[in-house]
Amino acid sequence: MYIHERNYMRKVLFIFLILLPFGITLAQENQEQNHHSFFHFNIFDYKYYFGDDSYIPNTTHNLTLNLSIDVTKNQYGLIVGTLWNMAENNAYGVQISILGNYVRNQGKGLAIAGLMNIYESHTGVQIGGYSYAEKMKGLQLGLANNSVDMQGAQIGFVNGVDTAHTVRGVQIGLVNMSKSGFQIGLCNVSEKNQYPLGLINIIKNGEMNVGLAYDEIGNVTAQFRSGSQYLYGIIGFGYNVKSPSGHILLQGGIGAHLNLSSRLRIDTELSAKHITRTFLYSGDKDDEEYKRKVKEFEFKALTKYSLGILPSYRLSEKIELFGGPTLSYLQTKTLENERLFPSRFIWRSFTSTSLKQLYIGYSVGLKYILK
Repeated sequence: MYIHERNYMRKVLFIFLILLPFGITLAQENQEQNHHSFFHFNIFDYKYYFGDDSYIPNTTHNLTLNLSIDVTKNQYGLIVGTLWNMAENNAYGVQISILGNYVRNQGKGLAIAGLMNIYESHTGVQIGGYSYAEKMKGLQLGLANNSVDMQGAQIGFVNGVDTAHTVRGVQIGLVNMSKSGFQIGLCNVSEKNQYPLGLINIIKNGEMNVGLAYDEIGNVTAQFRSGSQYLYGIIGFGYNVKSPSGHILLQGGIGAHLNLSSRLRIDTELSAKHITRTFLYSGDKDDEEYKRKVKEFEFKALTKYSLGILPSYRLSEKIELFGGPTLSYLQTKTLENERLFPSRFIWRSFTSTSLKQLYIGYSVGLKYILK
């Protein structure tokens, strides 16, 4: 039985090796004609680069293995290339390349490239370092994604859609740019997005303000709020005036406006504050003094999560006063920070390795309206 199967496999392999050169030769001989071939193997299309500038091979392939740069009229099926895959008309199926895929007209299916995907129009999924489609329906996933007309999702570090068009879908990334649409990221840039979800939101028709806030454990925080008339982001930097250890803090959060009148509104804010110690040292990092300071400051951090209901009243065109209660959760890993914990609480868990507390606090402050 084993010998029979082995002989059978040998016959199949022998037939494949005989037909392979024939298939390659047949594809190359018919490249100058209107030709459809199932399998195409390409090393280098010299006529495209060294022949007439108007030369475009009028071929359609279903399965292509490309060892350098391949140029076809249409690609229906699978194309795998090492450097660059080019379809002068359409490409339907799967295009995979180490460097890039380029389709002059329409692509449908899956495009994967180590460097870039460039398409006039694409329906499906693009995965690459940089992906671009003038008209895109589906998913773009990569370091940078760009489109003129986007329907679907962009997920990457930088996502862009022409500012004259609205994203009919979602952008998720560090930086998102479009005219309008749902955006989730560190920084969202838009013309008239009413529901951005990020820490920094630059909205043409939106709001921005700077302010100073104080809370129940002694945090004095300089804050920047930006967003629309409904949703906004918060970033902050501050100092704890009650801490004998010189704690500084970083804040990030999101908020929502409930507009009651031209002067009065209620802001609901969800934020996180990382409260830590730091030090400056100009000596060698291998010195004992440096190691001692690192050990001393290593476990001094606290984390505070807060949900606040903050009525806000506009005193003038530029000045706004706010303040209200917060539900806060404060935690740390050292008893040295115990003095920062309020004496009143809803729930508390103090051990030799951590302090955790849920309690009612407050936040008050002043804002200056930038726009």
